[in-house]
Amino acid sequence: MNEANRLARCLGMSACPCTPIFELTEQLVGHLGAAVVRAYLEGDEHGISGALAVRARAPILAQDSALALARPATSDAGDVRQWLDRVNPGDFEAGPAR
Repeated sequence: MNEANRLARCLGMSACPCTPIFELTEQLVGHLGAAVVRAYLEGDEHGISGALAVRARAPILAQDSALALARPATSDAGDVRQWLDRVNPGDFEAGPAR
């Protein structure tokens, strides 16, 4: 039944216009005996998405094109800008924040 519903969505025969690409990718990765170990985000005119990495609980690394589309989670963008100016890639290799 699930496969029939997915096929109907992919063919545009369902009210839901979404394509369950993340479910398909997760199943494919599982059947191959592989794992999602990290995701590299790149931005484009459609924005960015890290859904598969989030679902797999994998680290997410962002390219400059993705960071250019980022929006601060707080209303105080100055704090975020200061943090971005101070942060280094090595800060994320040692584990949790110090």
